[in-house]
Amino acid sequence: MTVDVSVPLVAVIIINWRATGQTLACLREVRQQEYPSIVTIVVENGSGDGSATALAGQATGVTLVALPHNLGFAGGVNRGIAVARAHGAAYVLLLNNDAYLPPDSIARMVDRMERMANIGIATPKVYYPDGQRKLWGIGGAMRRSHLAMYGIDTIDVGQYDIVHVDFVFGCAMIIRMAVIDAIGGMDERYFMYSEDCDFCLRAARAGYDSVLFADLAVTHEGSASTRGANHLRDYYLIRSRLIFLRTYLRWPQMVLYATRELMYLRRIGQLILHRQYHHIPWYLKGLIQGLCWPLADGTHTIPRFE
Repeated sequence: MTVDVSVPLVAVIIINWRATGQTLACLREVRQQEYPSIVTIVVENGSGDGSATALAGQATGVTLVALPHNLGFAGGVNRGIAVARAHGAAYVLLLNNDAYLPPDSIARMVDRMERMANIGIATPKVYYPDGQRKLWGIGGAMRRSHLAMYGIDTIDVGQYDIVHVDFVFGCAMIIRMAVIDAIGGMDERYFMYSEDCDFCLRAARAGYDSVLFADLAVTHEGSASTRGANHLRDYYLIRSRLIFLRTYLRWPQMVLYATRELMYLRRIGQLILHRQYHHIPWYLKGLIQGLCWPLADGTHTIPRFE
């Protein structure tokens, strides 16, 4: 922890789930940041494999929050936010443990946020680490007929530098604490996937923009939390996506979206083609739960911080 009281405090929140080595590597990168006022919070998300003990012994200079069981990305982030508020952080940076920022990134993001009060949430461009300028993604927007995702697996030639986004992704998302004060934390219905999109849309309703800092970049491997368990990725991805769409669309829009969303049923065909038959029940389970999950008002799933 390094604190210079003359500048806003940034809390970097990293979620660990059965990836201690990767988290330690990420922490080494965070220590290289040039910004002078950072507190680093690692949320050990109930890995049950000795990760908490290993991190306690090796992750020096960080605040470790060890959870008894896995609360998902949204739940882990919310526990980290509570600690960040206790430290008096003005900004929260959500950083996946497989994402790596250049040393000047936090300083540049905070400088821009301080000068533009309308920005509540921001992200750099997110690249794969292959050096080919291949985008992992940059965010997206709600359209009349579909949910537009920008930059997914495309080569960056500047085509998204001035694009408007309604939401950005949580792998390297900086959030103004005032946004959290206004709307609460992440919605824990999602467990993982779509919670970042939901958070951005709720922030927009409160008057805060989500933006892309197109001249900044982060590298991100992707899917670290479900590596080796693609059936879980299929399950949570379709479940969360459907909860998200049902939350934000009216029925006339749902009809338009349905024609687009049918393409995701191709996933079943792909699983059959690759003889991954044991994945199909998980996909169907996510599909059914996503269609039937109760759409509450967030009273019990979105924490408020005092």
